[in-house]
Amino acid sequence: MEIVFELFKNMPTKNVISWTTMIFGYVRVGMYKEALNLFQEMQIEGALNQGRWIHAYIDKTGTVIGPILGCAFIDMFAKCVSLWSALIYGFAIHGRGREVLDWFENMQKVGIKSYHVTFTAILVVTRDWLMRENHLFEGIGGVHKLRPRIEHYGCVVDLLGRTGLLEEANMAQSLPDT
Repeated sequence: MEIVFELFKNMPTKNVISWTTMIFGYVRVGMYKEALNLFQEMQIEGALNQGRWIHAYIDKTGTVIGPILGCAFIDMFAKCVSLWSALIYGFAIHGRGREVLDWFENMQKVGIKSYHVTFTAILVVTRDWLMRENHLFEGIGGVHKLRPRIEHYGCVVDLLGRTGLLEEANMAQSLPDT
């Protein structure tokens, strides 16, 4: 199944047949968790693609977006972001660091903007991340154009303390106003 999943993951475009075949394959070999994860991913990607198609159609036809349609778009895209963040946070509270980082990477690949809650979930769980992937915290302000909040610094100080980097954890004394 690993090889099949790699082939599936690298497909330039996926359709309902490729998605359901992959999900059915997982179910058939008893990999139910993987089947559910893939089903969730299919739902998210489908909703996001549909929203993008509708938005492109509106742009192409010059349709005026009134308050009702505008609110519907905001609601649809917000639910996509909320769903991704909820999924990431769910993995975080269960200590599933690898899944947190994998889903965050997928979130970025499909073009969904990250928010403060997403970064808090990532920072809560990723102890060894500081040693390997320090660029993520710096990316909050740089790449993602978000100003780190006190809870982000709190998570970093906690991680530094738990990994024995007490000197570095003293950064809390010189935190910028958040």
